[in-house]
Amino acid sequence: MAVQGESERRREVIEALEEMMDDYPTDAVVDACGYSSRVQLRMQLKRWGRPDLAAKIPSKTSEERRADVASEVERLIGLRDPEDIAVALGYHSASSLDRALRRWGYSDLARRLAEDSDRDDTGRFILHTLGRIR
Repeated sequence: MAVQGESERRREVIEALEEMMDDYPTDAVVDACGYSSRVQLRMQLKRWGRPDLAAKIPSKTSEERRADVASEVERLIGLRDPEDIAVALGYHSASSLDRALRRWGYSDLARRLAEDSDRDDTGRFILHTLGRIR
C-alpha cells in the first residue's frame, strides 16, 4: 500500500512540475509540490530517476540567499532572541549571523539584531527584554 502511495505521489509531483515550471516562479512551484526547499525537491527528483527535471530547478544565487536571510532576520527581530534566529536560519550562533550580516553590508540590521541584547564573556547574546526569562 505504501509503495502505491509513493508512486502516486511521484506521479503527481512530476506532473505538477512539468506543468508549472515555465509559468510560475521556482519557489512557488517548490511550495506547491509540498517541499520546503529547492534542494530537497532536487534531491527527491534525482532519487526518482529524474535528473532532467532536477536540473530545471536552479539553486539560489548568493545574492538571493543573502536577501532571504536579511528579510527573515527583519521579520523575526523582536519576536525571537538572536540565538534562536541564528539557529533557525542555519547559523551556529548569533555572533556568526551578526558577522555575516555585517560582511554583506547589512550593518544596520546587525545592529538592530543586537539592540536589545548584550554579550556575556563567552560572546553569546543576553537579552535585556522586560518580563522575559533569560
